[in-house]
Amino acid sequence: MEEKTKNKLIKIFGFISRTIFIIVVGCLGYSWLMPDYSVGDTPISQLTLGGIFGQIMAVFLLIGCILWFFKFPEDEENYKLWAFFGGIILLIIFVLMILFPNL
Repeated sequence: MEEKTKNKLIKIFGFISRTIFIIVVGCLGYSWLMPDYSVGDTPISQLTLGGIFGQIMAVFLLIGCILWFFKFPEDEENYKLWAFFGGIILLIIFVLMILFPNL
């Protein structure tokens, strides 16, 4: 395979890895900060500072992930690092699937 084609494929895999990682961080963070607690459905007498703080932090996390997603790396080397990171994550998932087939 040509070097130019190989670099383009690595860059595409890095872009996909970066996108999936940001989405996973946003979804896991949002569900961890706001499991089933809704400020709008809770009476004022039952509101807690932890619940309100979790709601505020979840919104900031989502805004941060959206801003992070649209701040594209300008250097091509960053996409190679994201591709390497995505490859390591895929390798870990593959090994876990082999070690724990019933998981």
